[in-house]
Amino acid sequence: MSVFDEWATMFAPPSLRTLEDPPEKLYVTGDPSILGTPTVAIVGARGCSVYGRHMARKLARELAQQDITTVSGLARGVDTEAHEGSLDMGGATVAVLGTGIDVIYPDKNVGLAERILEKGGLIVSEHGPGVPPAPDQFPKRNRIIAGLCHVMVVVEARLRSGSMGACMWALTLNRPLLAFPDQAGVALSEGSNRLIQNGHARMCLSTQDVVNALRDYSLLHMEVGS
Repeated sequence: MSVFDEWATMFAPPSLRTLEDPPEKLYVTGDPSILGTPTVAIVGARGCSVYGRHMARKLARELAQQDITTVSGLARGVDTEAHEGSLDMGGATVAVLGTGIDVIYPDKNVGLAERILEKGGLIVSEHGPGVPPAPDQFPKRNRIIAGLCHVMVVVEARLRSGSMGACMWALTLNRPLLAFPDQAGVALSEGSNRLIQNGHARMCLSTQDVVNALRDYSLLHMEVGS
């Protein structure tokens, strides 16, 4: 991906301009027009369980079948499964990087990034070419994921994790937040279970729950599903 386009913030979705710390500009590779479609962010643990991988991929596949675009962070674990699930069904997916627009991290997802572009998807970063990964860049990346979605779904999140940070951004931006329930007392899912318990997230038991949340979210007056 040696070719990239500069996309000024003024042309970004209005939701990004409502962030407390909006990006000065966004760099994009791919087709930014897909941000005009219904979008669902799927976030969750990098070290997710087999259950987490299955649910993230299943959800993304079923959303793609309804022409709903997924947004995630191209990290290993839940993010990877979300992107892969969309591609399985020929759907569009958006990867938001915490690195330079031409720096794919982790390295093993270079092939995935290439397929996202080949299938008409989009790669987004607030960092220009050549910016290497750094720990503080990934939490900031999460605010862009929240800003680019209409609904967020969390699949397995520890109580203190980047995924929970993404969820907090979604709540700040008044995005509907859903969470898959998981085993009680398991650290890997304590965050997502707490979100449900505290009333911050709706319980997600099926893809239809996500579609219903999209229908409820009428900010852009989009018709979703059949």
